[in-house]
Parts: sequence; structure tokens; C-alpha cells
Amino acid sequence: MHPHGKKTFTNKSDPIVRNYIEDLRKDDTDHVHLARCLKRLGDGRVEVVYCIGEKGVIAQVIIPGRFRGRAKHSSFVDVGSYLLIGETGVSGPASLEMIALISDLQLETINKISPIDKRVLSKENDKEAIEAGKTNEDGFEFDRSAPVVEEKNQPVNIDDI
Repeated sequence: MHPHGKKTFTNKSDPIVRNYIEDLRKDDTDHVHLARCLKRLGDGRVEVVYCIGEKGVIAQVIIPGRFRGRAKHSSFVDVGSYLLIGETGVSGPASLEMIALISDLQLETINKISPIDKRVLSKENDKEAIEAGKTNEDGFEFDRSAPVVEEKNQPVNIDDI
């Protein structure tokens, strides 16, 4: 709980995420998607990436009032945050709305039940690469071959340095 007795984002989103996890187990998650925030647009909107089947989709999502204003200090949506979004049934820019903010622990639970698409989990922000499914793997590539072992008693050749 928050130090001053206020509700944090996990308290506010926990029941919704628990219901989503139960629905995942029943395969009843129509019109609700897991998304990652790509960009904050202002005016209570964010740009997210989510997947429908094999297709990566980038869209704008409305942040409802319970996650804005005074409430945003405990449930701040930033670039890289994971969200539950729902289809509102309205066409146009108001077609998607944020339902809940997902913590890392909840994300691991969801990934165990139903594997999350790599485009949602990657740190890629390029729209064409996401929609085409060509995401770069995160991190560095290391040479895992056996290291060359040199004897310690040999004098150091300055020309080799």
C-alpha cells in the first residue's frame, strides 16, 4: 500500500487483471488485448502496440479519467508500460480504451498462461518493423567461444598491444 494510505495502481487494476487472467484460462478474451505503450501523445491518449492473431497493430488508446489528473501519480502510464486495452465498439479514434495497468509480476503470470507475442514484449518502436514482425532481439551479442588462455610468465610484447 502507498505510504499515505492511498491506493496505488496495483490496487486499482488488480481485480481487473485477475478477471482477465481467469478469462485467459477459459479462452474468453474477446475484445480485450494486452498492449505495450510506444508513445505518449497528450490529451489523455497513448500509442500502443498489440497483436490480433499474427498481425501486429499500432493504434491510439484513450486513457480514462480514473488514470488521469490527480490519479496519475499512482498509476502513471509511461513509454514501455504494459496495459490491458478494450474495444469500445465506437469507430474512429475512440475505438480503444485503457482498462488496466499491468505490473511485471502480472505480466509473467499472463505469459505463463498464454504466451505473449514477441512484438509486444520487445523494445522496438519502429512502426514498419512491428507491423511486419521484424523485431530486433533485445540486448547484446556475446562471443561464447572459448577464450584464448595465455601463460602469465611470458613477457608482454608491446607491439601486440
